[in-house]
Amino acid sequence: MPIQRSTLYRSHGLMVLTDIDTGKTLFESDLHQCCHCQFTWQYKPGSGIRRGLCKRCGDITCGRTACDTCYPHEQQLDDLEAVERTQRARIEAAVRLHEWKERLGVR
Repeated sequence: MPIQRSTLYRSHGLMVLTDIDTGKTLFESDLHQCCHCQFTWQYKPGSGIRRGLCKRCGDITCGRTACDTCYPHEQQLDDLEAVERTQRARIEAAVRLHEWKERLGVR
């Protein structure tokens, strides 16, 4: 049975296991997702697994030490895209330099 929607943290998904033959639902559980690394886990109250709360993001974390520091997933993607743009610009500059050297006959 899924947790109540009035809990402190809303679920990020729902896991439903269904019998293929009968179509009967065998198991249902809420899923939660880390706001920093997007790790997804089944919500198990009283399991003793340590989870965290990011005060800056205002959402739950998976509890891994790497996620203790606030580095939101969206920011990670933006940073990766910036690195990719920089690398692409360097490659394009190198290709242009190579073309100019060929035109000038420099080896």
